[in-house]
Amino acid sequence: MRHPSRLPSFPPRTLPLVAAGTLAALACVPPAVVPTRPAERLPLVEIEIRNTASQSDDYVGNAPVPARIRLLNFSAIAAAVPVTLKNLEFQTAPPLRFGSGTAANATTLNLTLPADGSWVPFVTAGTGGTSSARDKDAVIEILESRADGIVLGRKSLMVGASPVPSTAPAIEIQVGQAPIVDDYVTWRPMAARVRFAAPAGADLAVTLRNLTPATGGRLLFGATPPIDTVVVPPAMGPTLPLTLPANGDWVAFQVSGEFGFPSPNDKDAVLEVVRASDSQLLGREGVMVRVRRNANLVSDRERDRWLHAVARLNTATLNNYVVHQQIHSIASGQAHSGPAFLPWHRAFVLRLERELQAVDPAVALHYWRFDQGAPAVFAPGFLGGPNGSGFPTFDAGNPLTAWSIEGLSGIQREPIFTPAQAATSLNPPRRDEAQVLALGGPIFDYAGVAGSEQDPHNSIHPRTGGGGWMGSVPTAVRDPVFFMLHSNVDRLWAKWQWVHGRKSPADALSYSPQGAFPGMATAGGIRLGHFANDTMWPWDGTTGTVVPGDPLTTRPVTAPGGALPASIGGWGPRAQPRPGDLINLDRWSLLGVSGLGFGYDDVPYSHVP
Repeated sequence: MRHPSRLPSFPPRTLPLVAAGTLAALACVPPAVVPTRPAERLPLVEIEIRNTASQSDDYVGNAPVPARIRLLNFSAIAAAVPVTLKNLEFQTAPPLRFGSGTAANATTLNLTLPADGSWVPFVTAGTGGTSSARDKDAVIEILESRADGIVLGRKSLMVGASPVPSTAPAIEIQVGQAPIVDDYVTWRPMAARVRFAAPAGADLAVTLRNLTPATGGRLLFGATPPIDTVVVPPAMGPTLPLTLPANGDWVAFQVSGEFGFPSPNDKDAVLEVVRASDSQLLGREGVMVRVRRNANLVSDRERDRWLHAVARLNTATLNNYVVHQQIHSIASGQAHSGPAFLPWHRAFVLRLERELQAVDPAVALHYWRFDQGAPAVFAPGFLGGPNGSGFPTFDAGNPLTAWSIEGLSGIQREPIFTPAQAATSLNPPRRDEAQVLALGGPIFDYAGVAGSEQDPHNSIHPRTGGGGWMGSVPTAVRDPVFFMLHSNVDRLWAKWQWVHGRKSPADALSYSPQGAFPGMATAGGIRLGHFANDTMWPWDGTTGTVVPGDPLTTRPVTAPGGALPASIGGWGPRAQPRPGDLINLDRWSLLGVSGLGFGYDDVPYSHVP
């Protein structure tokens, strides 16, 4: 189905939680792996303010209040986990203090979570003279205390008096499949649930809505359909009536970001539960509407968050960024010059984004829109300003000043466009966004949009690199601008898919060739790895010539990096993805394989089975 009227402009694998009474409530959180350490289980933690599961009392003053933390999936970890509690960086918030006794006088606190899952007490408080500008703007970050420690979760609260009366029933809210590590949504609906934190005297009618006024990201809500009738996702709106059973059973619902209102800060989209009869507030939970945005338009705090995450991924401690360089440098025909160019690179940039989010869950892989000027991107405070020597210039505080990869220091880049110029506007001009969206007409087939590999993609690389790294496949990933370029290539494909309704992996108009590699005699010159049902190198681990005597099955001699890292929250695709798994980036289903967990600020959600 075509939607030509949508062209001009737009506003700026989970295991789902199921409806109460359909399946038993989850007794434990499914195991997950650490994206930066795929061989290890991810420690899942739970933290409670005032030692209750309710969000109704997540409010602190300048006097210490009791709190506690524990390892949630202790049976999967089977070892004590040292953690550090600290304040969240890169956003304005009232600072918190911590302590392990009765006094809270430290900005960080080291604790060890026992291997048996028992609670560890601590205290927390605000700092004298500071208070919250809004509910849930104070955030406790929980880091794993090790050299390559990652973020295990963030708990949002408020420094100030509680707006919830002490007589109100206690409410517990959970977004995603774990208490605090996966409270991140896109435009696509995802599972959430709410209940009484303690049995109540009677069932209670409540309404879900946004905190008013909404100060950051905005949320939409929908009722979770019964499992046996699931065909399409529920209708989503700014409010949702629900009835909470007196016995404390969970009530499932769906939540998504409201298109056009992404979050600039973590936990700035605040879900609140009010009593239906009188709108009395019962509880609030901070969420983030995390989507990829135009990098030229992000705030300084969002910019700095991204820079510090990518720089940390490239430190000697983590040393994960270089794996992407190792993969792409030998990818050759597995990733280029064939139909799988778009899905392969969708998986490839998703790999980096998931590792960045293990370092900082609020980071998204923003995009450089190369058919527009991007003076904020190609500036000393961000990806570097031009100086004519083949190396971009950086501000003293920019972490990219210390960039080093494969024994080389600095970033070799000399764009042939100015920061204010569109890279596509140079002579000869290359396709801009409108021209890419028109590819494949009049039937708008995948073979048409696959031509975006040649134009504009193949021209943007050398125009960005000049004589530097970006001009060559074996060196391009050394420069982190590579991922913002390819995030935009992926965005253009995602928008083309949305405009023309081409998101069904079983439809040859959405992706071709369908099926699996048929052998050299009938493959039409298309390599193994490019058919919809082929596994893709390097994630499948195959090397060398898979079928003796068939050069179309030749993979590179090594397969760096292993399987595709799992997401925190369980989004798809599978660990050894196929091109067909990457076609529908935001596929919705209540059970089974689901979307990929990312979205773009100018590409709305649309349901395609």
